Amino acid sequence: MSLAAVTTWTSAVALLAGDAATAERDLRQALDRLNEVGEHGNLASLTSQLAEALVAQERYDEAYALVTSAEQAAPDDVHAQIVARVASAKAAGGIGRVDEAVASAREAVALAEETDSPVLAGDALLGLAAVLAAAGEWEDATAAADEASALYDAKGHLPAGVAARALSERQAAARTASTTA
Repeated sequence: MSLAAVTTWTSAVALLAGDAATAERDLRQALDRLNEVGEHGNLASLTSQLAEALVAQERYDEAYALVTSAEQAAPDDVHAQIVARVASAKAAGGIGRVDEAVASAREAVALAEETDSPVLAGDALLGLAAVLAAAGEWEDATAAADEASALYDAKGHLPAGVAARALSERQAAARTASTTA
């Protein structure tokens, strides 16, 4: 198994466990090693995952800069494009570019719907849910999180299903709080 493949999975586990710093460290090391040996095939996906780790640490400007290069690096790699758009959406939302964030997240969902990967579709929907919530579109955000949860559950991806349900519950609580305030 390649370094890129191993790092893809270990960083995803670290992010699910809430350890974005470990994911960042592992992804930076893998990217450095891939650059050293001239392997460029996985740079876009790993760079996008690094942007996700930075977003999780609320380092939105840095994540936003990375995602732009990732999107351009692999225009024909659908997985990389989806992951990049999700990360781009979250980063754009974090720096106040809400319309751009929602558009990027919707692009990720549209691309993911063309694949046969329920996990990738769930990830795109969860990204959409996050940016819709940030935009105050609570009902659509909750619906996207619920749909992501259903996809994860159907695939048996229990940690992601739990994360999606938790996001949905937080959004429902925030929606309730905003309507009673």
